[in-house]
Amino acid sequence: MTKGKDGAVLNNNEKFPIEDEHEVRDLSGAGDTFLAALVAKYIENYDICEAIKFANKCAAWVVTQKGVVVVDLSKIKP
Repeated sequence: MTKGKDGAVLNNNEKFPIEDEHEVRDLSGAGDTFLAALVAKYIENYDICEAIKFANKCAAWVVTQKGVVVVDLSKIKP
């Protein structure tokens, strides 16, 4: 479950906070970005925890941009 600025929660108990605070410019596409990044990373490594962390990073970056944007992976910290 996504929790906005509080990150995400798995099975109502395992929390995945946003690692770095970001200035929010636009929420457009944040949910879609989270889901797409989650699925892409999970298919890559079958590790749901790592997929959630990656999805959080992608969605956190997207909200710093204006409008709907494509994730720039060079801006996502490993």
